[in-house]
Amino acid sequence: MGQPDQTRVRASIRQFPLFVKLDKGQLDVLAEGARFLEVTRGDILWDSRTVAAGFYGVLDGRLKLALLSRCGREHVFDILVPGRSFGEYTIQSSAPCPLYVEALIKSEVLCLNRNQVLSAVERWPELSRSLVGALTADLHRLLNNLATCCLQSATQRVAHYLLSQAERTNTANSYGTVTLPVCKAIVACSLDLSAETFSRELHRFEKDGLVAVNRRTIRIFDIGRLQQFAF
Repeated sequence: MGQPDQTRVRASIRQFPLFVKLDKGQLDVLAEGARFLEVTRGDILWDSRTVAAGFYGVLDGRLKLALLSRCGREHVFDILVPGRSFGEYTIQSSAPCPLYVEALIKSEVLCLNRNQVLSAVERWPELSRSLVGALTADLHRLLNNLATCCLQSATQRVAHYLLSQAERTNTANSYGTVTLPVCKAIVACSLDLSAETFSRELHRFEKDGLVAVNRRTIRIFDIGRLQQFAF
């Protein structure tokens, strides 16, 4: 397999917040040894047996970041869409990570060589600060996920999820439309709920006039009332 086009590699690297401010020389360092991974639905990119290869960034498609217990129970920590990344927390360590990453649809991922990322971090303090910021954001998401699953009722989890999706898509006003990024079963799993419980809570909100549900599209009519269920 030939080397990927370096112009495309540099342009792809710049799609991720961690590297958006880097100049051409810095991008050239990161681009060395970079590769593009094309995966189809169901492919596992990374699991607990994988030794960290470096930084992974989603260019196209949708990936699932999850944990699987010995008895087969799954918990979805995050859904990774274009512009999102994973693997930052293994850059300083080659120890396997218990999480696994699975393609939900046909996807393309940029993989940057671990040694090149380490070299860049050591040479440029601003990149080191950006990496700390990315790790902090990941930690916040993990803690919020933990708090949601351990401390909130099913009703609170679903209401909070809808509000967070509305805020993320800039529709957090008197009403808005939320499109679930994945099927309801996977969303339910990310909230540590069964698919049946998730659907039941949605129908409860719909009966109360807070939302209208049409497959994966949910229209929110009353943000204020939904907030009362979330907190």
